[in-house]
Parts: sequence; C-alpha cells; structure tokens
Amino acid sequence: QGRFHIVEGLLKALTELDTTIDILRSAPDGSSAKVSFQESLGLSENQADAILAMPMRRLTGLERQKLEEEYQELTAKIQELQNLLSDRRQLLKALKKELRTLKRKYGDPRRTRIISQAESNASVSQQKSNVEIGNQETNKEAKGRGRKSKSTTVESQFLTLEAAPPPTEKVVIEFTHRGYVRRLVAKEFEKHQIDKKSNIIIENSDDFTINIIEATTDQTLVVLTRTGKAYPLKVNDIPSGSNRSTTRHEYKGVPLVTLLSPSATKEMTDARQEFIIAQFVLQEAEENKYLIMLTQNGKIKRLSLSDLSDITNRGITVIKLKEDDELRYANLARVGEQVVLATSGGRLLRLEIDEEQLPLMGRTAQGSQATRLRKQEELVGCVTLDGESNLFLVSEQGYGKRIAIGSLRVANRGGIGQNAFQFTRQTDVLAGIVVGGSGVVAQMLTTDGKVCVE
Repeated sequence: QGRFHIVEGLLKALTELDTTIDILRSAPDGSSAKVSFQESLGLSENQADAILAMPMRRLTGLERQKLEEEYQELTAKIQELQNLLSDRRQLLKALKKELRTLKRKYGDPRRTRIISQAESNASVSQQKSNVEIGNQETNKEAKGRGRKSKSTTVESQFLTLEAAPPPTEKVVIEFTHRGYVRRLVAKEFEKHQIDKKSNIIIENSDDFTINIIEATTDQTLVVLTRTGKAYPLKVNDIPSGSNRSTTRHEYKGVPLVTLLSPSATKEMTDARQEFIIAQFVLQEAEENKYLIMLTQNGKIKRLSLSDLSDITNRGITVIKLKEDDELRYANLARVGEQVVLATSGGRLLRLEIDEEQLPLMGRTAQGSQATRLRKQEELVGCVTLDGESNLFLVSEQGYGKRIAIGSLRVANRGGIGQNAFQFTRQTDVLAGIVVGGSGVVAQMLTTDGKVCVE
C-alpha cells in the first residue's frame, strides 16, 4: 500500500504535468515546491517528496506506461490480499498451496539417521569386532607373503573408536607475587612441597608464592580485577608446571593476565601483578557462599556467587565503581562469619556478615560505606574469618603484632573502628593484616628485595 500510494501520486503529477512544471519553475526552493504540490494537487507529504526526487526520464511516454502498469498490478495485488484476509477459507487454501509447492521443491529424503543409545552401542561393538577380524586377516596375509603387516591403518581406526575425553584430575594452582600462575598435579605438589614452618630469609628473591588453590581440571577459575570486573579461566587452560623444572620460565609459570580474554587486557593500565586483586575457583553448589568486596574509597559489598553462573569470556561487572575508585580486596565468606578492615592509621573495624551490616546486593550496585577514612589515611587490608581466629598486623617499618579477634569489639557499618596498633615512630603506618594461627606462614617483601617468612 505504501508503494501504491507513491505511484498514485506520481501518476497524478504526470497527468497535471503543466501544473507540476509551473510549480517547480516558480518555487524558490524544494521546501516551497513541496508545500505547493500538497496544496495545488492535493498530495500527501510522501507523494510530494517522491515527485521532487523523480528523475526527468519519468516524463517520457514509456516511463509513464510502466507506472500505469505497476499501478494496475499493485491494485490487483492489494485486492487479492484483502480478499484473503477477509475470507479465512481462501487464506488456508492459499497457504496449503504454497506449502505444497515448497514440499515439492525442497522435500528430499532425510540424509541423517536418528538412532537410540542402545543401537549406537551395538553399532560401535560391531565395528570393533569387524576391525579385529580385519587385523587378523591382514596379519595372516602379511606373514604368507613375507611382507610387513598393513594393519596400522585399521588399528588407528580402532583406536579412534576408543577415544575418550581426558579424565578429570586433582591439581594445585600456585599464584606468585609478580602475577605468575602454574598448575601442578596434586600428588606431585605434595611430594615436592617444601617445609615452610621454620623461619628463613631468602636473599635477592624476586618472586614467591602468595596463594595456593586446590581444584580439578574441569572447574573454572574466576579472576577479579581492579576495574570491578570478573573474568573466567578454565583450570585445564592453565599451563602445567613442575617443581623439578630446570628452566626459569617453567618453574615460574606464565603471567596470569596473559591467559585472560583480550577484553581484560585492554583495561589494564598498571603493572600486571597489581591489576589482578583476587582469584578463586567457582564451585557448582555454593548458594550459601558470598563474595565480600572492598574498594579504595571504603565501599563494601556482599554479592552472591550464584550471580557469577553466567560469566563469559568478555567478563561481567561485580561492583559499580566511580571514576576515582577501584576494587582493592575480595574475599569469600559465609553468613555468620566476620570481616575485619584495616586502615594505615592502625584502626581495625570488625563487622558481622549478615543482612543488617552487609545486605545482599546485585552486580551493578556500588556498595555501602564501610568506614570513614581520615586525612592521608587509606585501607590496607580486608580479611574474613570466624570468631576464634587471630590477626597478624605488620607496619611499614617492620613491627609486628598478633591479636585475638575476640579483643576487637563488633562495630556497625560506617563506624571508625578501634585503634589496635601503637606505632613507635610517628612516620610509621600499618602495612597490612593477615589471618594468623598455628601453622600459618606470613611472607613479607622488603624494599631491598628480601622475603621474610614468619
């Protein structure tokens, strides 16, 4: 009907050709001519636009005849369609006719065959039997002729039928201070694990392990970045390493950021070991486990791990950040546990993980203000723990302190916490905190490259 409307306007302009030419000759511009066409010839806005866009060849007799033929065809087609829409029986009759035409044109026999699981197993067994018989006959013929057997090709076909996906195995993933990662078989890791219970100082060490995660090769590793996004990484895609490797590259593994999708590396603006702030293995059933996140400006947020079930290689946003803010800490926790925040001024804030203090939020939420930071003060740590753990605090000038979590009072979100570290010097500040206890090893990197293990 739209085309019919345009053709009708063109024919009307050709019928009133003298008037059309006079309007075009006297009009100062296209807009004035358009208005004149609508007023003088009773045309619509679309018809007037079509006349102004009409080439001069349309004025010839042959082109006019083509327009009249198109007008008649459109009129007949519109009448036919209106009859079909008004008569349901005629409409169904036309549909059947078109479907029969499509069936005759494209209705060739099915080329694939759908079989049941039992038929599939029987077919594979029959193929294996035929292959074994073929191997025996081929070997007999080769012996009789004194030539080599040609059963290699047949055997390879038999092996192809027996091919199966690689088995799932338990592995250990090691992450280093400089952002490297490697995957070790769990048995090999236990065999070559170095005893770290004694106090040692490693001179001129440029890297060391900061996190160890147990997983299986069919699981997914979730990597969190400072931009507030999470990216997936298949555990099986992490290169395998060995403690017995002789080359430096094999021992350290590969940079973790290079294994992520290109969309993650585009957002990297600082050093790669500082770009990634946390990583954890995504379990299948973790409905009661949550992700606790803390930003540089003190925004805290609790997110359900079920919100990460649809994560893709392009990554998903887990917390909305302002331009001057970035994600600094991320920990896994359960309801009933507690989270402790530490500031450079030596203040600790202990919060309960529940709906009142840390309400559950969506992925695009900014979070709530956890604490008020003083001038020239910043957050230096965030840990989650139960009510019976200890905390180990270290200052920038090397002073350490271990306190029981019970000595800290439970505060409310937005509070200032309590002072837990007395500095010997005014220039000293708190550097970080870790959850301490028997058998826990704390590693500290000094400015001259020494790694102190306590």
